[in-house]
Amino acid sequence: SSSDNANSNINVNKVVQKAVVDELTSLLSPENTKTYKMKRNKPNVILFVGLQGAGKTTSIAKFANFLSEKRVEDCYGLRRYIPCRGF
Repeated sequence: SSSDNANSNINVNKVVQKAVVDELTSLLSPENTKTYKMKRNKPNVILFVGLQGAGKTTSIAKFANFLSEKRVEDCYGLRRYIPCRGF
């Protein structure tokens, strides 16, 4: 029935959301933190993660300014808001 499919989709969504949260938490936990060294003449990807209003945009602007002061030549930013529902 359609209600069984809806419940199944909700369960799959929750499992995927939990897996993403768990993986990000393990990647960003203090015991796994290493100093990152920027690679010159190669793309460097930096991920900013946080809740709405946590200061991601401000942090990205400050980081871009820092890179500019360090004379990193090409700095591009892409921001995509992906709402996370159910938490």
